[in-house]
Amino acid sequence: MTAIAREKALSLLRGFRGKLFAATFIKKNGEIRNMVARMGVRRAKGTGTYSHTRDLTRSNVTVWDVQKGEYRAIPLDRVISIRNAGAEFTIKS
Repeated sequence: MTAIAREKALSLLRGFRGKLFAATFIKKNGEIRNMVARMGVRRAKGTGTYSHTRDLTRSNVTVWDVQKGEYRAIPLDRVISIRNAGAEFTIKS
């Protein structure tokens, strides 16, 4: 497990475009949530698409939640850890 700065977490998430990853974060109500997600997924039907690059400048990142089959937001300021391809990164406060 490697500790990284929050800015490094942003660059990691940019690199996950189209790849599955797991994130652990604290929800608004204080619960800890584990999510398996994918970035860079576009909506198959409808007129809109979701661009993850637009949200990286804000405090939330829009991702596709694989378990729920819906788009969700991960709050960057409350991320605890990110896992991908056997590597786990914890976020320094």
